[in-house]
Amino acid sequence: MIAARIAYDRETSNVSRQIEACSSVPDLSFGPGPGLCIQELRARGWTLKLIEKFLGDEDRRDSINHWANFSGKKVYLVLA
Repeated sequence: MIAARIAYDRETSNVSRQIEACSSVPDLSFGPGPGLCIQELRARGWTLKLIEKFLGDEDRRDSINHWANFSGKKVYLVLA
């Protein structure tokens, strides 16, 4: 009975260590800060087709202080 309990304790501690290892994944999200909107990308020479092909969907949307814009502006994370 004691040997079974020791084996069970070892097994559960290994599982808890594995869970802790998996939960230490870095947070890759970014808040307001680094990122370029379409106008800034266009000023750097990007076309809409290049943005669509290489960057895909936007990484986030920032709000715009305008009453008629409900969707916000698209912001892309671009590493220089």
